[in-house]
Order: sequence, then C-alpha cells, then structure tokens
Amino acid sequence: MYRFQFISPTSLARQNDPGFMETLRSFRKLSSPEARRLKAYRIRPYKVRRGDTVARVSQKLPFDTLAEERLRVLNGLDANQQLTAGSWIKIVATR
Repeated sequence: MYRFQFISPTSLARQNDPGFMETLRSFRKLSSPEARRLKAYRIRPYKVRRGDTVARVSQKLPFDTLAEERLRVLNGLDANQQLTAGSWIKIVATR
C-alpha cells in the first residue's frame, strides 16, 4: 500500500494535477530480480563528531548524486549551515 500527499496552493491545483497524475502512473510492480537488488533505506540517528562537515557526513549516505542536498533537506539545514559537534542529525543508511 502506498499513500501520497501532494500539496499545492489551491490556485495552482489544476495546473499541477497532470504532474501529480504522471507521478502516480509511474509506479509499477518490480520484477523478482529487481526486488532482490534493492536495499531498504532506513533513517538512523548520527552524533556529529569534531571535524565532521556536511560534505564528509554525506559521503556515508547511499546516494550517487545530491547526497549533500539530501542530508541538508533531511535535517532542515540551510545552504551554508554547518554541523555542530555533539549534536544529533538524521542520516540515511541501508542497514
């Protein structure tokens, strides 16, 4: 079961509807070989260590692209905001 929530200003709902429907139609059942190759992503807590940077921590994420941007969005970090040693953040992991 999947649950999607698309949020759009009322004034743009009709304009955005085709994009929402395109997203929904893009889903299909995976073949058995495809499903076996996938690893589930999990959100894990991570305690920031001295010397950690967004760039360094994002290398731990299982993404080939946009890892830093994903880490920032997941943790509500602004574009220039840095990590503070001792604080807790969320990271994505495969185990």
